[in-house]
Amino acid sequence: MWNISHPDRVVPGEYEDFDHVFIASHSYAEELASKLGARVGTLLQCTDPGLFFPEHSADLGIEPLLFVGNSRKEYRRIVRDAIAVGLPVAVYGSRWEEFLPPGHLKGLNIENTVLRRYYSGCKILLNDHWETMARNGFLSNRLFDAGACAACVISDQAAGMEAVFGDSIVTYETPKQLRELVDYYLTDDEARREKGEALRKIVNRGHTFDFRAGQILETIARLLEEGEARSMPLSRTPEVRPAEVDSAAGKREEIRFDAKGQWSSKRFKFALSQPEKIWSNELAEAHLRGWCFAEDGRPLRAIRLRYGGSCFEGECGLDRPDVARAFPHYPMALRSGFRLTVRMPLLRKTIYLEIQEADGNWIPFFVRQVSSWRFHLQPFLAAGRWMKQFAVRKRVLGLARRASLFHQIVREELSSVLDLEFWKAMEASETALQERPLSRPAGTSPPLVSIIMPTYNRAQLILQAIESVRSQSWSNWELHVCDDGSEDNTEAVVGSVGDKRIQFHKLPHAGAAPARNHGLSRASGRYIAYLDTDNVWHPDYLLTMVGALESEPGAFTAYCKYLDTELDAEDRYRLAAYRDLPFDHEALTAKNFIDLNGFFHRIEVYRELGGFTDRLIRLQDWDLAVRFTFYQDPLYVDHFLVIYRRNAGWNQLTTLHEHRTGPRQIVRENIDRLFLGTPDLGRNHAEALPVQVIVHADAIVTDGFGSLVRALARFCRVGVAILGEHPDTDLPALFGDAQLFLSSGELIEVARSKNVLLVSGSDQEAMRIAAQAWAQSGTPFLVADTEILAKDDRATQAQAIWRGRMWDDRVFRPATRKTPAAGLVLLLDDYGLSADEAHQIRKQIEAQPSCSIRVILLGAVFSKENARNGSPPGQRPLSFHADAYLLWRSDSQIEWVTSGLPFALALEIPVLTNQDLSQFDPKCGRFSRRVGWLAFDELKSQMLALEKDAKSAGRMKIYGRRVFMRKFAASTRGRSLAISCRVAAAGRTRREMMNDAEALLPMNSVA
Repeated sequence: MWNISHPDRVVPGEYEDFDHVFIASHSYAEELASKLGARVGTLLQCTDPGLFFPEHSADLGIEPLLFVGNSRKEYRRIVRDAIAVGLPVAVYGSRWEEFLPPGHLKGLNIENTVLRRYYSGCKILLNDHWETMARNGFLSNRLFDAGACAACVISDQAAGMEAVFGDSIVTYETPKQLRELVDYYLTDDEARREKGEALRKIVNRGHTFDFRAGQILETIARLLEEGEARSMPLSRTPEVRPAEVDSAAGKREEIRFDAKGQWSSKRFKFALSQPEKIWSNELAEAHLRGWCFAEDGRPLRAIRLRYGGSCFEGECGLDRPDVARAFPHYPMALRSGFRLTVRMPLLRKTIYLEIQEADGNWIPFFVRQVSSWRFHLQPFLAAGRWMKQFAVRKRVLGLARRASLFHQIVREELSSVLDLEFWKAMEASETALQERPLSRPAGTSPPLVSIIMPTYNRAQLILQAIESVRSQSWSNWELHVCDDGSEDNTEAVVGSVGDKRIQFHKLPHAGAAPARNHGLSRASGRYIAYLDTDNVWHPDYLLTMVGALESEPGAFTAYCKYLDTELDAEDRYRLAAYRDLPFDHEALTAKNFIDLNGFFHRIEVYRELGGFTDRLIRLQDWDLAVRFTFYQDPLYVDHFLVIYRRNAGWNQLTTLHEHRTGPRQIVRENIDRLFLGTPDLGRNHAEALPVQVIVHADAIVTDGFGSLVRALARFCRVGVAILGEHPDTDLPALFGDAQLFLSSGELIEVARSKNVLLVSGSDQEAMRIAAQAWAQSGTPFLVADTEILAKDDRATQAQAIWRGRMWDDRVFRPATRKTPAAGLVLLLDDYGLSADEAHQIRKQIEAQPSCSIRVILLGAVFSKENARNGSPPGQRPLSFHADAYLLWRSDSQIEWVTSGLPFALALEIPVLTNQDLSQFDPKCGRFSRRVGWLAFDELKSQMLALEKDAKSAGRMKIYGRRVFMRKFAASTRGRSLAISCRVAAAGRTRREMMNDAEALLPMNSVA
């Protein structure tokens, strides 16, 4: 029950029927709680901010001094006082004619949909209370509606008003004082505006219907959780308890309920046509039909069902010949039928089905305890969902007690969000942040983080962003505020902070991208972070992101989840979106889902790939994210660490240039260049890094060494050293005079003085020994074959910054089918198959009826060495056409680099396979289709489907080529390798980052 007014009209016993009672008064709730206990709480009146908000309308001609309300058949005090002192109050309402002098009554009614215009348009709004409501602290709902419209309100006094509204509402005691206050506020526009704005903020922050709904649901959830709600259906048998009803003689007689919670009188014969479930808690409205007659033959005049203060009358005396046949000795049986429609009670009630006899007495013949709580609260309490929501929300708000703007927004602005999944996700995030063991090796200094913050005329916002940085638990940072030619006092605001870690750069107005690039050029940290002036970081953002990349030294970039919020003109928050953001580069090329404020990377990525595209006025973050994650998937930090704020009044680039198509076209062009293998896209053209490559002699021919050297040479100055015996074959001319022949014992000396990479050879034992020696030297190295690393040699594996082979994308190019071929062409991957298996499979495929399929073995198209490892230097580009590539293996374990899968993807051939390729690519269904092992009919159907559906086959080809370019292409892997070399050259080795667990210290003990 929620009592919002007139406490004098509620009988105290009426409260007893409810599980919880809300009172719209603090003082009266306390008084009632002393009698009823903890089931009484305060719930003040409220407003609908969607209906009441500031809206001025000059055409209405609204009077400066306004009162809206009916007379209630009395001369209301505040109106009487205003007129008595000669104030020109304009009154809108009914039944005022007998009280008001001529000229004051302006209308009988104002529609609720336009009432906000009157509240917003008047200079002063008068308000009063009923005497009993003022004395007991029941505040008028007009205060809340007018407050939401930022009206300046003058009111009579009411108990508890100041505790709720502070001094935002002006109160008076005498008519003379009312006159003085009205005269003052009518002439002082600024004072009037301040009062109205203060009242608006108070109302919108805690007195809306959404907020009240949350309070009600939270109380219900608590009651259900604690098992206190008597309205909950009980799993045990209801207690037998007495009830009293009127008897025929007007006396009170005791009724006892049976195990089903129902009772029936023995003085009547009756039956209900509905099944037992009519009384279940699934129904809101019930249509009752049945029959009833008195055994003594007395006539019945009417029928009704009642509970509490509700009563529903029905029809009786309906013909029931079937009852008459069953009871031939009762003449009243023929006209014993009845029917009625009732609204089922909310929460548990005792219902009385009663018959009125000829003398006017109502006699109950059926009594039952029922409850329809589940139907009425289904939108809120379905399957206990809301009970769980408020329990989870309570825990989250308990975790969010930190003194940071991030947690303040969660506590105060997002606390009314009614979304269980959101609160569960927030709880998981906050709990994991508190429990996550963030650490770094002992004896090393905490890495510096450079933060880039562009700004343009954001003096009113920038302090919030700066404080978000200064409240970070990771203290080793530098902030570059890049002012893009602001015309306000941004520089003075930033200077007032007085933090030596903040560097202010005053720049000519050129756009956000050049401003960010200027900050990047001045950055000296190991890591780069970005924060715009309108967004907010979690206080553990830097600590968490540094920890992620410190624990994965082979990773280049990382990103986290964010809360997408919108602010209206009154700065009220609305949660627009939150979701998991697992990485998918193909999806990223279609639409950006990485917020720049949550994007974090090593500075070497910028030094190798360059910064933002200067000519982009928007979508700069999308362009950067696509490029920086193209060469290696980023780490996904599964925590909410950023609040992204949208506000139309802040002139954000996202909204200012939303409809411009030029930036999107530029980003698309840059994406296309990436997949074409353009080497210098966005490159800084920094000095090429000298890199020494160590290779075993037999790997020069057998492991595609030429592709590796050519790819790396596009970005670094490469020297080559040969480990082992001088090969019999002549070394390719590409290696020039940089050859150096080493023994295993000489590796460590070379590693100490140069940026060196190690590649594999077929002599796995020799290479394993070399890899172990390499790890001991503390220098990262490359291995092209994971088999050279012992599975139990975790320390050596940790030192390997990159693994895998590469294919020269300039050699393997998609073929163009110029003339129609006879039938379909299937490329069968025969590597891993015996000669007999390959022959039998080929024979059965070509023997398929009603379909001409020509099978070509992969080994016949490309020699084993070249197919596995790339083309030797100088070989002409290789093109080949097939309608599909078939990868069949009886064993589910397959090494991708030993298959022809990269070859098929490079040549844009759709893939058919019985293998699970999800480990290779989570979106493998975009370029492949599953065909069971030796399922020849299924194979034929898939090939015919590809031929018929050219669009689908085309999409598979394009995506397959894009996968090849990201995962295998020499142009991509060479660039990725160059970034790794820069990381190694800067002295951040895996040995320094991945020490023994005993040597680790908590990051935040040093930060």
